Amino acid sequence: MIEFEIVNMKTEDSAKKLIICGLSQYFVEYNYLYNPDIENILTYYNNDRATMYIAKINNEIVGTGAIIKINNDTVKFERISVKEDFRRRKIGEDILKYLEQLSISLKFKKVILETSNNWDGAIMFYLYNDYKIYKEREGNIYFQKYL
Repeated sequence: MIEFEIVNMKTEDSAKKLIICGLSQYFVEYNYLYNPDIENILTYYNNDRATMYIAKINNEIVGTGAIIKINNDTVKFERISVKEDFRRRKIGEDILKYLEQLSISLKFKKVILETSNNWDGAIMFYLYNDYKIYKEREGNIYFQKYL
């Protein structure tokens, strides 16, 4: 059974490692300068504007996902990542659905998110989950979904 909780001081380092491991599968080298949010998860995400969650199975952190408030109607999802050993088990979908349900409960009407245009798996994942492409720019694809 998957459980969700807000990242805290005890889980921040594990969340960071999981996200970096996922990024390293797409990039030759992880560069912290391009990812300041990962270097300071508690500062960047756990505030009035944003929150990062971890997904756990049997007390093991298996995924992450963050919500950022853009305005009163719109949120942005970031850092949706699943530990490699747990992929292809619908955990990414569970994380996405959890973030969507949380957003609905907070009265948001729209979700936006982005991914690199060469991350075919992520692109297909978001399309499969009813996200629509609304923009492509500078190597990124931008998605939206009305809740």
